[in-house]
Order: sequence, then structure tokens, then C-alpha cells
Amino acid sequence: MPAQPSLRERRSFLFSLGAFGIGCNASASAAFSFPKRPLTLVVPYAVGGEADTTARRMAAALALQLAQPVVLDNMPGASGGLAARRVLRARADGYTVMFGTPSEVVVAPAVNPQWGYQASDFSLIAMYGRAPMALVVRSGLGVQSIDAFIDKARDLPGRLSIGATGRQSLQALAAQALTRAADVQLLHVSYQSGSQLMIDLVSGRIDAVMVPLPAALLQARQFGHIVLGTLSAMRNPASPQTPTVNEGRTLKGVVFDMWAGLLAPAGLAPEVAEALHRAMQVILADATFHALRVGLGDLPAHPMSAADFEQFVLIEEARLRAVLRQSPLI
Repeated sequence: MPAQPSLRERRSFLFSLGAFGIGCNASASAAFSFPKRPLTLVVPYAVGGEADTTARRMAAALALQLAQPVVLDNMPGASGGLAARRVLRARADGYTVMFGTPSEVVVAPAVNPQWGYQASDFSLIAMYGRAPMALVVRSGLGVQSIDAFIDKARDLPGRLSIGATGRQSLQALAAQALTRAADVQLLHVSYQSGSQLMIDLVSGRIDAVMVPLPAALLQARQFGHIVLGTLSAMRNPASPQTPTVNEGRTLKGVVFDMWAGLLAPAGLAPEVAEALHRAMQVILADATFHALRVGLGDLPAHPMSAADFEQFVLIEEARLRAVLRQSPLI
């Protein structure tokens, strides 16, 4: 098991109520007076990466809706399993919540049953955003399309490298599934930090990365890297110029989405769960916030009931477990 995260990675971040420009929600003055003190948002990712940035935006908006500060507790390691166990062991009072993604909610416990939990052990409160995974290659690799990348990989078996955060994460699973579907040999390199992953892509230490679309578009803008395609059935409305990897001649049906949501320990009081869910729905309905997320390449979730979010997660859990049975992570 990976070492415990450093104090630097675990540092908390306190959001002031002026950190995000969304109007306050009436839920803050609900009769049962929740919340009465700051909340802790556990983030299963290191400080500085795209996931951490997204979690901070969510926390800032949530703080305004609940009229209480939201404190981030970054807890990377074990593909999110450490953070998930931290949340599941917390009191189910709504004051400890998690920025949850498929990696720690579904993939990590499916690969390692000894973690002892599954998606249904959480209170699945609300989806925050959703984006397809994307394949990005360094600008100097000399390929401009998914077909050219596959051809190069076949010419150089085992010599091209692909990086992903986590050994047992959605990113790693997507990279492995693409490799097998393309019938090529790639050197898979795992990273604990998304920021280090991108540093190595910029320096040329690795040839390709598997990241969510917002991170892919950021790398393309800043460093000129090539986004070869999204792992989706259709082009993403947030970036319609980006092809899917399934538009090439080799790959078909390779689909992996990264979603993020607000989770808590199971057993929340109904009124607490409703207050958290209602606050998230106001955030998602805000036009300014929606435009910000789309501009970053994300698709903000449409307002949906907690029951619909729970059904979505459980369906995704069944689908990803089926993928893992066909393509086990090691």
C-alpha cells in the first residue's frame, strides 16, 4: 500500500464566503439549522492537480450556498481508497463529505475487495460534473490522430509510454482498455499526482497521458500538446472540435467518463441530505457557474434528484466492474 500522504498534501484550505460569485440559497436558514459549523470536504487527490482545482471550485460555491466555510482535506493515496475509508468512518452528520469520482468510489474497491466498501455504502448526494477521458500526446511525438498513434505504437512495441494517475483508478483502467482494444503494447506508468504527470509529459519523459477532457484542453492550450480524442461515443459539446478515439479505423466502443459528485457516509438524516442536495442543485442551475464549467471543457451536471444520481452511480459501478472482469488491472 502506498505511503501515507505528506502533511503538505493533507493541508487544508479554508474558503471565504466571497470566494465564488453565486447568490446565497435559502437552505442556509432552514428550520433545523444545518449547518451550524464549517464542513470538511475530503479530496482523494493531491494539491495542485486538475481534480483538486475542481474540488476547490465546488467547495467555494457550496460554502456560499450553506453560509458556512468548507475546509478541504486533501488525502491522496491508494487510488482514493484512503480518502474513501476516512469518509466512511466519519460520523454521518453531514459535516464530513467527499469529492467523489469513479476511481475511489468504484474502481479501487472493485480491484481491491479488501478495502471493504462499495458505492452503496455512501450517501450519494449529487453529481457535480462529468467529462470524457481523453488521450493526449506530447507535441514532439509526431502524431496528429489516433490512427497515427496506434500505427506508431505497433511499429515500436513496448517503447511508447502512457501515464495515468493511480494504479487502480479510472484513468488507469481507461488507458489499459484503450491499449487492449487497439492491440498494442504500451509502457504504463502510474502517478500519485496529476501535476507530476503533466510535468513529465511536458519534459518528454512520457509520450502520452490519459486525463479528463478539461485537463487535456488545458495542456493543449498551455503547451501545445495534441488531444488525439475523447473516449466517448459522441463529441463533447464543450469541445466539439475534439474528435473521439472511436472515429478512427481501429477503435470502436471505447467509452470512459470521469464524473464528480458530493458524497457522504451512509445514514445521513433525511433533512441533512436534502439540504446538501438542494445547495448543489442551486449551484448547477446558476448560469454563470455553468458557463465557467463549459469553458473549461466540463459538462456540469443537470439538476437531478438524489435518487437519479444514485441510480447513475450504481449503473456505472456495474458497467465498470464488468470491464474490470474482462480487463483486470494489476
